[in-house]
Amino acid sequence: MRRLVVGVDGTDAARVALEWAAETVGPEGHIHAIVAVDPATEFVVDVMTGDPQMFLTTVFRDLESEWTRAIHGSVAELTTDLVERRAADALVAAAAEFHADAIVVGAHVTHLGPRRRIGSTTRHLLRKLDGPLIVVPTGATDGLRVADRDQLVVGVGHSDATDAAVRWATELADRRNLGVALVRAIGNAADPAVDDLVGLAELVQESSGHELPIDVAAVPGMAAVRLAEASQGAALLVIGQHRSAITAGRHVTQPLRHLLTHTHCPVAVVPEWVAGKLSPDEPAPAVRRDGE
Repeated sequence: MRRLVVGVDGTDAARVALEWAAETVGPEGHIHAIVAVDPATEFVVDVMTGDPQMFLTTVFRDLESEWTRAIHGSVAELTTDLVERRAADALVAAAAEFHADAIVVGAHVTHLGPRRRIGSTTRHLLRKLDGPLIVVPTGATDGLRVADRDQLVVGVGHSDATDAAVRWATELADRRNLGVALVRAIGNAADPAVDDLVGLAELVQESSGHELPIDVAAVPGMAAVRLAEASQGAALLVIGQHRSAITAGRHVTQPLRHLLTHTHCPVAVVPEWVAGKLSPDEPAPAVRRDGE
């Protein structure tokens, strides 16, 4: 990842996401920071102050100075833009225009009693992804470039979304010299799921440019809980863009919402368009099973 579009809004969550993105792309990378002003917000400002242009000028000044100050000089190119559009639409359009490797946003988690909810921009992005989305929690301190963690954890299910997540994670691990852990939650199912994971790991190994350290684990229990546990200490958790069948794909599944509000490492959500069939050409190196 060398080109990232980052949503910025002056909050601590956005600041952490921006700093993570800058550390990830490194001094040769490009960050495009976007602040989006919803037309509804602009209308309210107009009604209250009669001077929406001053509001926009102030927001853009803050974007170029205060909100991006921490990464000035740390990347090869930092560009900024203010877009009068809903945030999710603005970020998707910018990612396409700048050929970004991913969109990065902060984890704006709100608490409703014992429940945690993801921010509205993240919810909207998850329904319209054309490329990977990375949600960075406030506890994330190091980008992938400088992280002392050396493993990507990939949630494995039974859909094209899983194929996409595995392929994307493998290519990223190849470029970053990281290990990969393939984790499947099996509920109360029997142990043979491990054999399926080993087969998948062998295909991943064969598609890699060099020998990757790959672990596999089939763990009992609920997927969201087990993946959140497996991601502790990981550099990145990678999951597919699983959509709810109940709402005809208009909403993401509950396990995905749980992960986005409970993991301590950044979460990359990968849409199905990256999916492809892995084709073995020759026997793969041995793969470590969890605990060996």
